[in-house]
Amino acid sequence: MQNCAEAIIHGYGFPPDWKDITIDFLLGLGLDGPYRSYVVYWEGKPVSTAAVFLGQEVAGIYTVATLPEVRGKGFGAAVTLAPLLEARSLGYRVGILQASEMGFPVYKRLGFEQDFRVVSYFYTF
Repeated sequence: MQNCAEAIIHGYGFPPDWKDITIDFLLGLGLDGPYRSYVVYWEGKPVSTAAVFLGQEVAGIYTVATLPEVRGKGFGAAVTLAPLLEARSLGYRVGILQASEMGFPVYKRLGFEQDFRVVSYFYTF
């Protein structure tokens, strides 16, 4: 779980002190539940991560992150495809995700089609 949290933190550019919070969040999802994490290692270091939530006959892909220094090498595609293939072997036939502008071309190459667009707004003070 620690390696998954490290890949998420570095891939998304979160502050390093969020590591314990991220681990607690991931553990709180339940290791025996329908949530599964995947980590890609390169040269012994966790460089990419994704998760899948299996439920209601849909495989939802979440927290896809790749370290900036290894982007463009196929790690993000591989870590996204692995849970989808596992879900298919379990009988799932639908996969969903939300894409950032950076991730959209990767997911499109994997065969995802845009169904609709979500616009998010936030306010900081």
